Amino acid sequence: VIIIAHVTFQTTDKSKGKVDKSHMLYCTANASYPIEFISCGNLINDDGFTHPRRNIDSFVFIIVCEGTLHINQNGHNLDICENESLLLFPHQTHFGYKPSKGKLSYYWVHFYMTDPNYTIYNKSTLLRYNEDLNNRLLPPPTPSPHNNFLIPEHGKLSAEKRSILLFVQLLDISKRDNYQATWRCRYALNLLLLEFTSESFLSNNLIEDKIPNQVMNIIE
Repeated sequence: VIIIAHVTFQTTDKSKGKVDKSHMLYCTANASYPIEFISCGNLINDDGFTHPRRNIDSFVFIIVCEGTLHINQNGHNLDICENESLLLFPHQTHFGYKPSKGKLSYYWVHFYMTDPNYTIYNKSTLLRYNEDLNNRLLPPPTPSPHNNFLIPEHGKLSAEKRSILLFVQLLDISKRDNYQATWRCRYALNLLLLEFTSESFLSNNLIEDKIPNQVMNIIE
């Protein structure tokens, strides 16, 4: 069972997960447990793509490059537009609730969390500790963007789009490694998700972008 701040997912195929629709969900995990890479790719469709109904045992991280992906997860609809991300949870049914219009292109990667204590929060729970995060006083179980993964169910990329660059790198490494789950792919995936974690904290105002005083002293 994974607790989501008063929302519970039963991790069985027969269960019907319930999601608090009023809050964005975030998956957090300790980065000292590297994420396990499974596979990745780039879906490209000219028109009318509908995601198949599935319930799988892995996470799926998606970044949409062009068009809009319409998908339902745990009973609520999500519209993932260009330069936005999606996290699909394991053992939770997801499916396309309507066809896409025009061209759709997105990067995807399947992976397993290896941290046995990974958790899913809603945004209000994370913001509750906003002041502590900014001061680097991190009461458990609040995650730090430097030592943890934090991936929103539906997120937006930063203006720099560093995550797309790292995703392209992952796709290239996977192709050159003959689409095998190599260590290079695993490290590339972990770098991608750590970078995306940093973007998520900043873009969602979960932490301030402060330069340490020691660094400022050197710069000055």
